[in-house]
Amino acid sequence: MTGKSAQKHIYQQPGFFNQVICASLGSLSGIIASTGGTFSAVGIPSFERDENAPFIMGESEKAAFNSVLLLAMTFGPIVGPFMTTLEGPRTILLLLLLPIIASWLMLAFGDTIYVFFISRTILGMCGGISSSIGQIYLTEITSVEVRGFISSTGMLAQCWYAFIGSVAALFLSWRGLAILNAVLMTVHLLLAFLFPESPTWLLRKSTEMKARRALTFLRGKENVEVELLDLQSRVAKSKVHSQKFLDLLDR
Repeated sequence: MTGKSAQKHIYQQPGFFNQVICASLGSLSGIIASTGGTFSAVGIPSFERDENAPFIMGESEKAAFNSVLLLAMTFGPIVGPFMTTLEGPRTILLLLLLPIIASWLMLAFGDTIYVFFISRTILGMCGGISSSIGQIYLTEITSVEVRGFISSTGMLAQCWYAFIGSVAALFLSWRGLAILNAVLMTVHLLLAFLFPESPTWLLRKSTEMKARRALTFLRGKENVEVELLDLQSRVAKSKVHSQKFLDLLDR
């Protein structure tokens, strides 16, 4: 790295903006944790005040509703990384948005406590899966110069969506808040179609042309051959030293 490039601000790095907008998908786990937690904090009290609520939620049911999200999230990271052997991280995150949207709509229009719990479980599972896959995506799309900032976008998204939910709760009922979250996730879904797949994953699948196009978009420049060669070398080494799930049982 030359002295001139070392003095660049982070936002002046090639492809910084493109990597930031792609990070909005990689930070999905933080968004789920934030929206789910905010709904527990402001949505449930609104539900209790609603005279037209479909049912009455007792104290034990409220406690279970608030905790089932975190409980479901613990199972996601176990299966998440192995899903990337089938599809790329960007594709998996995109597909996860479908049940996430469905979970918020179930919450908005559900009329029993069981529907609420199913919705919460779906949201938690998706949050757990996206926690590991999202970090993989963030790591593999970013350049070294901006990787530290991009890796923190999960926490930034968590704070930002908590702020949105708290402000929205001043004007919206619990049902409106759930619909708002479904709309926001739909926006993420539409944007995700514009984002490239992980170049590293594409190289693992021997699709060099697609990897070059993805890297060109992420770096905001045409000449990416040096980085592409470096990625190819890393992928080749990783295949030699690849591990399997059963290796966890080996001494």
